[in-house]
Amino acid sequence: EVGTTRPAPTMAVLTARMNLPSSSASMSLMALSDSTWRISITQVRSSSTSRCAEVTDNSTSNGAVVRDVTCESYSATGQGWRLDPGGLLISRIDAGDHGKCLDAGTGAVGQTVLSWDCHGGANQRWTLSGTQLVNAVAGLCLQSADVAGGPLRLAACNGSASQRWELRPQ
Repeated sequence: EVGTTRPAPTMAVLTARMNLPSSSASMSLMALSDSTWRISITQVRSSSTSRCAEVTDNSTSNGAVVRDVTCESYSATGQGWRLDPGGLLISRIDAGDHGKCLDAGTGAVGQTVLSWDCHGGANQRWTLSGTQLVNAVAGLCLQSADVAGGPLRLAACNGSASQRWELRPQ
């Protein structure tokens, strides 16, 4: 309408703590002026091992293994992640136009989870179901490694301690 002024774009930040069964998740929600939300999650931590998902050697290469390692400062390691509204778990290692995503490959049971250029396919979409991270390609869950430094893998969702994750800031 002529003569009508619009308010300047605004941005609000909300920090929420959600108590989930057997675990909790803290995240920052950023409301953008266009009514969309961006969710920022700092670390993906295994409830059973208290270790974190980390891109090996902060690699920017496709195919870098995502490991289960001692949690450290996310700003100095490949342990920083954010979950976008489309279900992509995006690494803070932003190598390129679309970043690096947690990738389930073919989605087979036992598949090692890798870091790969984000493309939004089902193998890169994750849903937080209670405390489990479920991949869209085959409905399998992210499972922590049996030993420190081991790769994260896909497994049939069974609610075991090795499939419980906390999404929280350091």
